[in-house]
Amino acid sequence: MRKFFGAKVVQASKADSPGTSGSTSRRTVTAASRSNLTRPQPTWAPARMRDGLSVRSLTDLEVSQKRDRLSVDLLRGEKWWTVEYSKKYKGLTQMFLNTVQGGDPQGLFDMCRNSPWHADTLLQMAQVFRHREEHAQSVDFTDRALFAVFFLAIHRQAADLQRRGCLRTAFEFARLMYSLDPWGDPHGALFHLDYLVFKAGMTDWLLEVFKLFSNWRQDKAYEAARLDPSILPGWMYARALAFKVNSKPEEAAAALVDAVNAFPAVVPVLADKLEVSLPLRFAATVILGLKWTAVMHLLCHLYVQRSLPVWKDHAAWFGETITQHFSTPPASIAVNSVREAFLKIYGHEQLRYAAYRHIMVLEYRTLFQYIPRLILAQKSLDCDPLPPPTAVTSYDAAFFEGVEIPTMSRRQMERRLALMIPDAAARAQFEALYAVPRVAAMFPGGILQMVQALQDMPAELMEGMQAAMVELQMGVGRWRRAEWEEPEEAEEEDYETDEEEQQEDEEADVEASMALAAPFRAISNWVVRGIWGTPQAEEAESSEEERDLTGDID
Repeated sequence: MRKFFGAKVVQASKADSPGTSGSTSRRTVTAASRSNLTRPQPTWAPARMRDGLSVRSLTDLEVSQKRDRLSVDLLRGEKWWTVEYSKKYKGLTQMFLNTVQGGDPQGLFDMCRNSPWHADTLLQMAQVFRHREEHAQSVDFTDRALFAVFFLAIHRQAADLQRRGCLRTAFEFARLMYSLDPWGDPHGALFHLDYLVFKAGMTDWLLEVFKLFSNWRQDKAYEAARLDPSILPGWMYARALAFKVNSKPEEAAAALVDAVNAFPAVVPVLADKLEVSLPLRFAATVILGLKWTAVMHLLCHLYVQRSLPVWKDHAAWFGETITQHFSTPPASIAVNSVREAFLKIYGHEQLRYAAYRHIMVLEYRTLFQYIPRLILAQKSLDCDPLPPPTAVTSYDAAFFEGVEIPTMSRRQMERRLALMIPDAAARAQFEALYAVPRVAAMFPGGILQMVQALQDMPAELMEGMQAAMVELQMGVGRWRRAEWEEPEEAEEEDYETDEEEQQEDEEADVEASMALAAPFRAISNWVVRGIWGTPQAEEAESSEEERDLTGDID
């Protein structure tokens, strides 16, 4: 019908036909809520419910403090902004943290129903669905977080668009993310763009940006705390490939030589993936002896891992250029200004954190070896993978001071506990443990707080707590006093009777101790098993380990 009558006639016919009032109302609802980043769905909550977050410009004092933290000067016309939480929004955030720390997925669903535009909850829900491999639902919640205006959501959206093959759209999202903070680039948008420019046909844009920053770096005093794309390994190699794609062979060869001189560590990794032979002694003469850092290795390997597909059609040119210009070993390794600028700029901790955060958000686990262990060991949330080291606020007691947390009814608490610990017997043991006055005093927030705390409790501390509780209930002091007292000499005929009574007392003590220890064993099993269950592979490994320890009994 569109072929013969046109789309407008068909749409008008649908609008006039009966039975379309529902669809018309849905289109009205959708049209009433517009966004440049997402397409609001009829199932979403009304946009007017988006409250609690506000944006304001920094005061002169705050700007001065920020300049000191970042070691930068304010450029002409530059203005900085911050986001503020309302008291109600802080209360929702505190409730969200309690829910996440308790490993309670149902609590997240409840929060989404009662507070549909809480950004942290939406991002956490997106990750829950992603781990379940329900990508459609994950994308929907990421879209909602975008509609609620959140930085991390743009990063995850750009990554998901690449997974779906929407590369030009992914490029635009990455470019938007970069424009929000080009000097710090806290989520590593530049590490997306050096690959996406080729898939999106935007190589001219990369060359223009590279030239702009290169000139800026040479024309004025270089501020090492501001990120410069022209000194990144990926951008230097991408620039050479961009000239090659644009049919500029001379510029391409010169740019590739510059990239190799600055960051030669990319060459052997890329050559190995492309199956290209390198000149003899290239690695020994060009790579060894240079000053390298973990973050430099990280970015070199990141570029090869992501941009390998765009180099496959140019493998022969890459090998020929390297062979032509680096077949003769240099007498000495010259100091490279680009490499020195890179080392200087990444001497600032907040910029290294940006690279680490990029890897952690995308979960490139093969590159985790280049991230310090102390950073990987930090507890973090999916809604905030790696807070910046220069942050002035965090989700701590000072942030939530004076905030009232919405409370749950007894029925809701029982249902929540049943969802967290489905096994009724195990749940009864937890309740028995919380019934001990000493334990209840330790967790004034209730049994859910106890479960949340015990989930993160180290094994040795749990064992110590178990021993303390057994000692508290059984009165170990009685046994110790018995050891101090001198035993009376027993008559020979009553010896067997006393021995039987002592054995009965010991058996009763052991049974009571085991009964008291049962809740702790349940806790240990629950903590090891985790809220999401133990994979079968891990259970199989444990069984094999037990067989190795106990041996086969014929």
